[in-house]
Amino acid sequence: MEAASGGGARRQRNEATGAAAAAAASLHIHSLPDSVLGLTFEQLGSPYDTGPGVPLACKRWQRTFFSPAASKLWHSLELEQSKEFTLWSTAEQEGWLAARLRGLRTVAPCVQELNVYFDLDILSECLQALSSRPAALQSLLFSSNTDALSPSHLRGLLSFTQLRGLHVDTDAHPLPHNAGWPLHQLPSLVALGASASHFTPECLGQLAALSALTSLSLSSGQPLPDDMPQLKDLSVSFCDLSAGLPAPLAEHASLKVLALNHCGLASIPRLMCTTGLRHLELLGNQLTELPDLGPSTSLVDLWLPHNPGLKLSTGSVEGLAVRYPSLESLSLGSSSCLGPLIRLGCLMPDLAIG
Repeated sequence: MEAASGGGARRQRNEATGAAAAAAASLHIHSLPDSVLGLTFEQLGSPYDTGPGVPLACKRWQRTFFSPAASKLWHSLELEQSKEFTLWSTAEQEGWLAARLRGLRTVAPCVQELNVYFDLDILSECLQALSSRPAALQSLLFSSNTDALSPSHLRGLLSFTQLRGLHVDTDAHPLPHNAGWPLHQLPSLVALGASASHFTPECLGQLAALSALTSLSLSSGQPLPDDMPQLKDLSVSFCDLSAGLPAPLAEHASLKVLALNHCGLASIPRLMCTTGLRHLELLGNQLTELPDLGPSTSLVDLWLPHNPGLKLSTGSVEGLAVRYPSLESLSLGSSSCLGPLIRLGCLMPDLAIG
């Protein structure tokens, strides 16, 4: 009986050992599904910085590393000229760029967002690298202070008919007068940002005719484009509005987000859009009192930093609480007075004040 008992114990130990070995095997990295393996690769950071090691490990890792279904590594890419780049030899610079462009061609079906902080000629090469699968790209930002944007640069966008967001930053140079024509060939474009030294009247007219746009961000010292009633989100920076708000903007009824920053505004009139406006930015202006836009039950955020002459009083904050009962965030920067702010905190205890 003892021998039989001993044999049973050994069998139990062997079975337990086998079960442990099977469990250990099931926890091996090769047992992970592609989706989980892709999440692991995402923790490595930018794919440009991980080096060639991951895709060279094995065929499965290579397939997963470049798979749009299994990994989001390539969904958003940034190409930026570092400080070290300018210290390299011409051959080193060309080799670095060639490697990046080869990578773009490889992952073209995966790239949904591309940000390029480089010379505009490099932008053209990037777009050419992605042109094999242009439908994947949804958002593009390019910024260059060394080159003037030309119509040929914009014509490079014509293949990307699914592009929904575009931001153009050429601060030191104007947009070309016919910049609007290539943009009209992008039927899916709903968000446009443009930063330039100035916009020609022809360019502003063409921008105003982009009827599909719902979000527009402009940074320039030039006037605003004509009325664009379809806009839901408008951001304007460094545009001289010291003489007051243009009538089409004050009468715009459908805005949800409005930012008028560094525009020299001393006051702001009542707006037609207050019934739906949720976010209002008035940074870096010349305001001396809280804006009275009229009653608004939809306004959630009001940002007013860097208005050095802004003064608060008990009466003004009480009026604010009455006009904007849904306000959740009020940003004042250093333009604050303790007494009125205490009163406002009592009236709106859930309001975040910064």
